[in-house]
Amino acid sequence: MRIASPTYSRRDRKRADMPLNVKPLAAVTAAILAFGTLSCSGPGGTATVAAIPTPTPIVTASPGATPSPTPVPTATPVPTATPTAAPGTLTASVPSLTFTNTGTNCGPTGSSSCAQTFTATDPNYAGQLNAASSNAAVATVSPAQGGGPSATFTVTPVGAGTATITVTDSNGQSAVVSVTVSTTPITVQSRKAKGN
Repeated sequence: MRIASPTYSRRDRKRADMPLNVKPLAAVTAAILAFGTLSCSGPGGTATVAAIPTPTPIVTASPGATPSPTPVPTATPVPTATPTAAPGTLTASVPSLTFTNTGTNCGPTGSSSCAQTFTATDPNYAGQLNAASSNAAVATVSPAQGGGPSATFTVTPVGAGTATITVTDSNGQSAVVSVTVSTTPITVQSRKAKGN
């Protein structure tokens, strides 16, 4: 609340209004606050002091955008892992193969075919097993690939010497079969004709 400036009216027309100094100010202020106005009369006129109420501020809500609800993220389901057995060790059914001839009747038991087989096994492995010969002039292997976890390969002797058949998987494992091919020399005897 503030106090209006008092005015003093005089009969003298030259000075119709002029500020009035009132003392003590604290007493005057208390009286105005208690009664709302204070009037003083004297030989020169009447002075009135009124309290001007301080206006109460009016709070007006300013229109704004309606807040949109914050979306709550939906949790992405985590797929359940299917346990996969770790692949085992890649092995060959035999460590080595020996051939005494090439062609026919050269197997270890005098079989009609010189080819011999072995099996490569990699437990819990379903990929390709690859086989290769280190020296195709000594021995070849077929097929070049077989499906895991187990595949059978055929080794055929070609010429005298040594070679290795290596089987690998996609896990970086390998199994090796040593191959030795020896040929039996054939002795050709000639007959002398009689009379020579």
